Amino acid sequence: MTRQVTELAAAEGLTYDLERAVSVNTIDAHRLSHLAAAHGLGDRMHERLLRAHLCEGETVDDPDTLVRLGAEVGVPEDEARRMLDGDEYADAVQADFREARGYGATGVPFFVLNRAYGLSGAQPADTFRTALRTAHADAAQATR
Repeated sequence: MTRQVTELAAAEGLTYDLERAVSVNTIDAHRLSHLAAAHGLGDRMHERLLRAHLCEGETVDDPDTLVRLGAEVGVPEDEARRMLDGDEYADAVQADFREARGYGATGVPFFVLNRAYGLSGAQPADTFRTALRTAHADAAQATR
């Protein structure tokens, strides 16, 4: 599976190094993403965390690493450290997890289309095209 994901990523121009990726509890990384979103940096933080984990072999549950990664995208270090020392955004992360399970997510990657369809795993582009067309058609039908 690791080889397949790496090959799919390479086909899209991404360089994954999953041999170096360390599986960790990502709750604090998700909390950091919420803090970043409060600063308008949610997308940048998400991308930075993914690159750190999947490509660079960073340990994304280490508080010092998370503070550094947050700072790289513009999250104030003092806010990130204070958040990590407490439980801020923990409820929001748990709500995200509940919502994902409601869509059928049991692992990552998992994609939600139009808040109606779940697509599990790293899939070929054709699978995404078909799912996107279906979601689009259903949304168009619902607005008629």
